[in-house]
Order: sequence, then structure tokens, then C-alpha cells
Amino acid sequence: NLTFWTRVRDRDPDGFLANYNLGNHYRHTGQWPQAVPFYRRAAEIRTKVDYPFLRYAEALDHASGAQAVVDMCTQRLARNPQFYLASLQRGISQEQLGHVHEALQDYERTVQLAPRGSGPWSEAEQRHARLAKQQGTGG
Repeated sequence: NLTFWTRVRDRDPDGFLANYNLGNHYRHTGQWPQAVPFYRRAAEIRTKVDYPFLRYAEALDHASGAQAVVDMCTQRLARNPQFYLASLQRGISQEQLGHVHEALQDYERTVQLAPRGSGPWSEAEQRHARLAKQQGTGG
């Protein structure tokens, strides 16, 4: 599996499947730092697809921590302000870092941008309500 996808990627460095599957290999073996560049490239190749971005954020969090995810999502939102998954992931990471105000803002942004009733919309709404209640700022 590793040998196959490495050969495929060597032939086509910009191939989505090779980059994504190499990221998966390293993810499944717990080698998060090695997974990051492959998931990053897969997310760059398929900018409108959710799952490579989510895997990239997950790998980056494991490899480098929540602040790295905040920074990555901020860069992504600078390029595409409508990409609500970056707002959601940044909010989750802001919350992990104890940055409550920033997390609430990101959750609000996600609720505004994500399709109503979608998974990201529901998650952001629930996280916002819980965090706001904890802070005593309403829901």
C-alpha cells in the first residue's frame, strides 16, 4: 500500500488520490507529522471537498497543536472567506486554547455560512449554545 501510493505520487506529485492515501497511511500508523504534508496537498488539490481539509486539520492538530490549526484556518479563510469548515475548525481549536470569544465568533460565522441543518451548521450551533451558556452570555 505505502509502496504503491509512493510510486503513484512519484509519477504524479499533484495527484489527489496518492496524496490523500499516503496521508491515510501515516494517519493509520499514528505518524501524524508525516501525514500533514500529504493531507495539505490533497486539500490544496481539492479545495471544494470537505474530507481532505478535515483530515488535514486533524493531522495538523495531532502533529503541531491547536494553534497551528487556528493559523492554517485563518490562512484558508483569507483565501476563501465562505469556506465555513475552516471557521468551524478554527472555532474548535480556539475553544481548545481557551479563547472563548474567538471561538464564539467562529461558531456564529459557521452558522451564518453553512447550509441550515447540515452537519457543520448543527455542530457549530450546538457548540455555540454550550459555550455561551457556560460563559453566561446567552445562546
